[in-house]
Amino acid sequence: PMMGKFSFIARYSIFDTDGWDARVYAYEHETLYTFLVPPNYNQGQRAYFLCTYKPFKGLMIQAKIAQSLFSDITEISSGNSLIDGNAKTTGKVLIKYTF
Repeated sequence: PMMGKFSFIARYSIFDTDGWDARVYAYEHETLYTFLVPPNYNQGQRAYFLCTYKPFKGLMIQAKIAQSLFSDITEISSGNSLIDGNAKTTGKVLIKYTF
């Protein structure tokens, strides 16, 4: 319900490409004032959950958690961003007070 104190958006997707050169981009809902179109490549799945809470007039709290889970690789990225494993999880929290 978009008019209540709570609202949420969720997505679950499955992808299967031939690698980074055949990646597929999909727009995702984000916290306020941000934008994200992550690349989906190789084989795997991606899910995210975005929750908005407006307890009273002027205050808004948003939280998002997203995870990409790859089924055909054991390392994600390279260099300082290297993740040893097949899952990448991100999270965000935004608190906005308007007066």
